[in-house]
Amino acid sequence: MPYRARVHAGLTVVLALSLAGLACQSITSEPTGPRPTEARLPNPEGLATDDYSSQLTPAPEGPTATEAGEVVSGPTGSGADYTQPAALGETISIGNWDVRILSYSYGDQAVEQLKGMTDMIDSLPDGRQYVLVELEAISRFNDNENHAVPYDVRLVADNRHGYFSRGFPMVSDPFEGEVRSGESVTGWLLFDAPAQSSEFQLVFSDYDNDFNQIEGYLALTPNAALPPADESQFPDENDIGRDPAAPAKIGETVVTGGFAVTLTEIQRGQEAIDTIVSANSFAPDPSEGQEYALARIRVEAIGREPELQHFSTILFSVQPTSGEPIGLPFLVVPGESPDGALLPGAVLEAWLPLALPVGDDGAVLYYDPTFGFGDQSPARYFALQP
Repeated sequence: MPYRARVHAGLTVVLALSLAGLACQSITSEPTGPRPTEARLPNPEGLATDDYSSQLTPAPEGPTATEAGEVVSGPTGSGADYTQPAALGETISIGNWDVRILSYSYGDQAVEQLKGMTDMIDSLPDGRQYVLVELEAISRFNDNENHAVPYDVRLVADNRHGYFSRGFPMVSDPFEGEVRSGESVTGWLLFDAPAQSSEFQLVFSDYDNDFNQIEGYLALTPNAALPPADESQFPDENDIGRDPAAPAKIGETVVTGGFAVTLTEIQRGQEAIDTIVSANSFAPDPSEGQEYALARIRVEAIGREPELQHFSTILFSVQPTSGEPIGLPFLVVPGESPDGALLPGAVLEAWLPLALPVGDDGAVLYYDPTFGFGDQSPARYFALQP
């Protein structure tokens, strides 16, 4: 399958999985009425309390939907970006939703809370911890239809990385469902993050009528605000690796599409197999005529906007000396996942799993941050030989 067709097929799969996820959300045939906004007040430690205090910050005044289906503006004032997340318990308007954090916990405290929800709790790899968040979203749609709460909610840690929620272990009262205008959804989301992180904020995303993404940032911890990226330290875009006949060498940095990407190491043969098996002893065998390899990459987000930048393995493929491109295999790799979201200034170091044609020493790694659409000029090539 040609590369463009392959990435279109990949997009179709991603969209199908997203729709399937929405279909799995619980739907209330007779939605309950809205809950009072003072239902639970987070205390400084993050745990919910039954204190119906007046310290809660009311939702900020701002434009509302004036016609059915018309979407309001993004978060007003505090919460507009990662440098000024809304304070714990404060309500901000994001698209057609009023959102606030009710409570949170992380580390050992999160594990103890999980024990009250389920008796099936995975042990995380060394260096990781659970983060448990309870949030509320109130619909601001000016119609009489049910609307599903957005599923694009991410945790941002103090390493400037964004993390998607986990489906397991199962939490009680997960954050999902459909409600009408004025009604609320309250529930839990579970994440895992680096164990050394202790400051967190949540990113809640919605879309306007033109499908422009609107992000709102809500602090979990008191010092969750992050400094703006120092753009003066960002490298300039370059032409390294533009020509497949002269791919970027190991250690050379390709700067294109909002990221600076360096391939720092290649593992092949038994060394690669040992690393893969260390993460998953049940890893499948490679397809006939192929062998597994691992590429260690260093990725720096250098976007100029104060928002999350998405990085994915679907942006890569192996280009053999002859024949069709080979997509990256679905393998569990040790360490940080290469699929995620980064704030400007964040650095990600991760393993890319590769499937290489046996005996093809001229195969190169193809990278296209445009995802196969539009301008192909950002596409780059990396050598897979020392």
